[in-house]
Amino acid sequence: MDESAVFLTHEELPRWSAIYDHPPDAFWWFTFQWWNVVDAPAADARWSTCGKLAVPEGHDPWIVVSGWMVGSLFGGQVADLWSWDGEHAHRVERVEESLC
Repeated sequence: MDESAVFLTHEELPRWSAIYDHPPDAFWWFTFQWWNVVDAPAADARWSTCGKLAVPEGHDPWIVVSGWMVGSLFGGQVADLWSWDGEHAHRVERVEESLC
């Protein structure tokens, strides 16, 4: 790992952006990675409109979204439907995938 690497949490990123002044002529290479759990997604969420939130009776649906961005030209994101029974989580299916 490069000793000048900076690892930021989601909460820290806006503060970093406010104080960091990147030199205008310097090369900037970055990697962002993220994940988020949407616990009990809304009935009108984009994943719900495809009818893809079918989980077993008594289970709650979760959408787990994870993504990455490398430099300014490549990245992607995936969203998976998970089923939660109050004790265990089980992956059901991929509901979205995008690369750019």
